[in-house]
Amino acid sequence: MFLYLNQEVFEHDVEGLLTGMLKRAIDQGIEIILLHELDPERKGCEFDNFFHQTPMELLEEPYKIYSRGIAVPLHGYEDYREIGLKRLLCKLGAED
Repeated sequence: MFLYLNQEVFEHDVEGLLTGMLKRAIDQGIEIILLHELDPERKGCEFDNFFHQTPMELLEEPYKIYSRGIAVPLHGYEDYREIGLKRLLCKLGAED
């Protein structure tokens, strides 16, 4: 499962649909791959912002969503973004 992290990731999760989906995925042992958008044109932001937006229940045990792996950074610069996408492919099982 992918979680695309940008400024708006939890902004519209008023009813808790995304939160519930993430909790169920973790409860079922599904790996969550974090994609961290850094490009301001795509509403990217610093990683610290997510600790203020994320519902507390996802930050605490047993979920601790940001302790499950390092987020793949997606930069705005084309060459760096390509590297991030290649890292994503490697996480999915592609070979270098």
